[in-house]
Formats: sequence, structure tokens, C-alpha cells
Amino acid sequence: MAKFTAQQKIQAVQRYLEGTEGQESIAKSIGVTSGVLITWIRLYQYHGESAFAAVPYIGSTFLELVVFLMFVPYNNRIQNVGKALWIGTLMGGIMLTIISHHFNPR
Repeated sequence: MAKFTAQQKIQAVQRYLEGTEGQESIAKSIGVTSGVLITWIRLYQYHGESAFAAVPYIGSTFLELVVFLMFVPYNNRIQNVGKALWIGTLMGGIMLTIISHHFNPR
């Protein structure tokens, strides 16, 4: 399936909301299933145009680095760097899970 811009999704939804075309014909004309179009319609009705705004991506490596750097001042002995790195990786993964569920609730 082709990737659609936010503007293309909004235009498809607005075509439906105008009431002159049905879901099936709009979906077929743009090359998606009617289920995809229905999802776009519901998102638009609930969130408006912001439903299709790009969600910022935060990589796990970045979060691991942030947490690692938070722990370094408290674990500045060379023996504790491994512990800080392990905690950074663990906490970064937890933070990534929380953030991803916040932006993409199921």
C-alpha cells in the first residue's frame, strides 16, 4: 500500500464527509481498503486534522544515552560505569515503551 501524506488523508475524509461519495468508491479511487478509510474518518472526527500530524520518533539509543548520562554523576567510579550503562539500557527501554504506548495507544 502506498504511503499517504496528511493532506491526502484529509482530502479523502472530506470527500466522504461532503456526502456525495460513498466509502467504497473513495477507497477504491485512492487505492486503500474501506477499512483504512473508515479508520481515517474516525481519527479525523475525533482529533481533527492533527490526527494525521507526524509523530516525533525517539530512538531507544537516544533514551539509553540520556539515562546513562543521568547516572554517571552518581556512579563516577570506573567500577560503576558498567552498572550505569546497564541501568541506562534498562531504563531507556522502559521509557521507550511508555512513550510508544502514549503516542500509539492500542
